Amino acid sequence: MRIPTAAYCRLSMEGEESIENQIQLVEGYIQDSPDLLLVDTYVDNGFTGTSFDRPEWNRLMLDVQQGRINAIVVKDLSRFGRHYVEAGRYINDIFPKLGVRFIAITDDFDNTRASDRDDLIVPVKNMVNYYYARDMSQKVHATFEEKKKSGELLGAPAFGYFRANTEVQRNLLRIDEEHAPIVRMMYRWAAAGVDMSDIARRLNLMGVPSPWGCRWRDQNLRLILSNPVYYGTFISGKWVVNMHQRTKTDRESWLVFEDHHEGLVSRELWDAAQEKMKVKVRGEKIPKALDGLLYCSTCGRQLGVRRQSGKVIYHCPMHTGQGLLKTGSAPLTRAPQIVETELKKMVLRECRDYMKWIEGCREAIRTADQNTGLMGRLKRKSVSLMKQKKEAESTLMQIYQDYRDGMLDMQSFMDLREQLSNEKAKAEKEITDVLSMQRQTKIRVKKVRAFLTTIDGLVFYSWNEELLRRIVEKVELKPDGTVKVALMMKDEIEKLTMED
Repeated sequence: MRIPTAAYCRLSMEGEESIENQIQLVEGYIQDSPDLLLVDTYVDNGFTGTSFDRPEWNRLMLDVQQGRINAIVVKDLSRFGRHYVEAGRYINDIFPKLGVRFIAITDDFDNTRASDRDDLIVPVKNMVNYYYARDMSQKVHATFEEKKKSGELLGAPAFGYFRANTEVQRNLLRIDEEHAPIVRMMYRWAAAGVDMSDIARRLNLMGVPSPWGCRWRDQNLRLILSNPVYYGTFISGKWVVNMHQRTKTDRESWLVFEDHHEGLVSRELWDAAQEKMKVKVRGEKIPKALDGLLYCSTCGRQLGVRRQSGKVIYHCPMHTGQGLLKTGSAPLTRAPQIVETELKKMVLRECRDYMKWIEGCREAIRTADQNTGLMGRLKRKSVSLMKQKKEAESTLMQIYQDYRDGMLDMQSFMDLREQLSNEKAKAEKEITDVLSMQRQTKIRVKKVRAFLTTIDGLVFYSWNEELLRRIVEKVELKPDGTVKVALMMKDEIEKLTMED
């Protein structure tokens, strides 16, 4: 069986090599290995190796913890990380505990080989990488500061641009005519109000490769669609780098170069896209209907909410769209979800039917603790059981007298006594059960009548959150996209009104 494997690639701010070549090397190694199966590629482009707080590395570790990834392949130990303490902790402690196979291709390191795990050269290499990073950072820092002040491109160019050099100037931004139409198309969609998730889905369906080497995602799209570089403004100095540690700076210290290069889109189109995205920023708090009462019927988690194509969608956040995450039962082929308008329609219909049913039960509930209905049946049953108990006691006394008078032999007396004792014990137990049911029924009647008082005259002409919470206990979203509505006191009312 082939091991689910991740290709992890990283390129720091200095831009030592081509990230595309690194990806090709790692993915090619995995595809050529008969025991490895490439599941996903994780690329941190422009992130230092002296810190493990990188977005794609964090996503990779989350997938590892969820069991989606069982092996990680990197080009070399320096691409994995230059902080020798943290790198050593992952290799010697974290990966073995998680059962993760770790391979560094050009260092010929594989943690499944005992000789590699015990090899002194690994911690030495990690330490060398760390001190090399510190030394290089000090040397290039002064040069970088000068280049930033002149508006020179230092990192990777934005998607849709490429780096160009002339005899007079280096690191110029020039339009990449291959990808420029894609960027313009994204801005037109955003300005028209298309949701980020819809844009990502369209690009993935079209087979458009992302600059990060992975599928298009909402957060990556926002980086592109909110970047002023696309209308010709270049911003430098957002980060300060010291010994490869990137620290975000205050906006006041940024260096802004207007009309720095040719823009891919007009300022008007860029502004229109920003205006539309304002109402759809990630983390937006979307008001949730019946908040706290909506759950997934499969895993029991509370439902999440998102906007998509102008609609509010309720979904289970614990299921991926590809249905890869198991929830204690069979994996789902798709994430359960429902449009808010449909959810409200189903809940309203259930509540209206419930109110009609309650009206038909009111008379039975009114007489439930009297000599009719359930209480009447329980009372009659208790009287019958008490009679059975007394008859058994009376018969026991009679056979004892017959035994003393010599009318019964010892064996017959013993057999009859055992039979009658069992009948008496059975009657006593049933009497206890019936008396308990009577007490429970009285409590249930009291609760139901109090509940009916609170909903007396309640009518659901339209969606009313406050009124619905009086009778809705829980709403569960099923895998087929329908809902199951649990209504308050329904079980208790059914028990009060049930027939023999």
